[in-house]
Amino acid sequence: MTKEDKIRKAWENWEHIAVDGGVDENGWTNYVQSYGSFNINDFEQKQFLTGASIRPNELSGIENNNGWMVLNEESYEELENGYYMWYNNTNGDWEIDDLSDTHIKNYTHFQKITVPPKPPIY
Repeated sequence: MTKEDKIRKAWENWEHIAVDGGVDENGWTNYVQSYGSFNINDFEQKQFLTGASIRPNELSGIENNNGWMVLNEESYEELENGYYMWYNNTNGDWEIDDLSDTHIKNYTHFQKITVPPKPPIY
């Protein structure tokens, strides 16, 4: 599923909301009116001096995919030595490991992990 597919799917549940100017690349829209009822708590909200924007809560973090990068030949070649969390979006499998050629065959996403992690502040 692409970012655009995820945004389209999230908004399908809210077709009764008329939007002003469509939906932007991160799922935000200017709310105009609703042709049915909805709970505003189902939406993230941004307030501006000139109005407000909303998007379904399920799109929270879509700007950076919650820190996950899509794993493909190009992104794999650019990886540095170190530890990564590897994730398969199809079946939910994951592991923490260093670089290995098997990862590109078995996983769809990755995140670099700092080892050791930064110590706690308090």
